[in-house]
Amino acid sequence: LGLAFKLKFKPALAVYAVFIGLAIIQSVFVTVVKRHCTEAFKENSPSMSPTIDPGDLFLVNKLRRTRRWDLVTYRDTINGKGPDVFCRRVVGLPGERIRFTGGDLYVDDRRVDAPPVIAGKLRTSDTGRAHMPWMYDDSEPITLGSDECFLLGDNLSRAIDSRMLGPRRCSSIIGRIDVIYWPPSRAKIIH
Repeated sequence: LGLAFKLKFKPALAVYAVFIGLAIIQSVFVTVVKRHCTEAFKENSPSMSPTIDPGDLFLVNKLRRTRRWDLVTYRDTINGKGPDVFCRRVVGLPGERIRFTGGDLYVDDRRVDAPPVIAGKLRTSDTGRAHMPWMYDDSEPITLGSDECFLLGDNLSRAIDSRMLGPRRCSSIIGRIDVIYWPPSRAKIIH
């Protein structure tokens, strides 16, 4: 380094120490941000289409508390594989009693408006899925435990979600999806 900039040993060592120090600070910052604040993921399945398509890259906010209708990522083991990261929409929250009747969601016997992408399509039974049987009948009440969330994919006809797997642990949620950033043509802020 000293020869490249024609520096003597001590000034070259100082420049090198500054460079190493900045690299350490950067790696610590990136590690802290990734672990506690935000992280990037890629959607690999059509389960969330058209909201999030396969190949979309998005950022997950780990600081926000999860609310109904949020899009979240979570870690789960399915069929003995994993844990893998999945993306789904939060429909039911801990301690709630939910049911799906006539395509609508009822929480503690009150109808709740759904986002347009899934409004009027919410069901918990389907006879056309022999490969993955559904766990519930339409209008059957589902009571969620203190660490349970009911998660659905926006692509209701193709998603494997809580309708087949049952409620998922809220503690497995990584965070809320805030931004799709790639590809540029699909970049948007998720509300």
